[in-house]
Amino acid sequence: MLWILNYKAKITAETFAGFGRIKFVKKGVDGLNLYHRKKGTSAWLFLARVTKSPFDDHVALLNNDQPEHWEYRATGVVNDVEVGVASDIIEVIIAS
Repeated sequence: MLWILNYKAKITAETFAGFGRIKFVKKGVDGLNLYHRKKGTSAWLFLARVTKSPFDDHVALLNNDQPEHWEYRATGVVNDVEVGVASDIIEVIIAS
């Protein structure tokens, strides 16, 4: 089970009016813990444990007339424990 130590989630994103859509393939793990943060902030916020792709993040924008820049990353999960290393950070701009 050495692959678990080296597991790195791969995620991609698309944007739609008012939300970001995160896509992934589990590749042997039970699911992914998905995190997001507003670009420029340091703390990652747990968003969801996802087991089916895609996942839609309906961000509550501070100002509907102002697009916001968000970052996402994910970590694999096996038996309710995070495994491997975090995915690459992906970025999306969400607007209403």
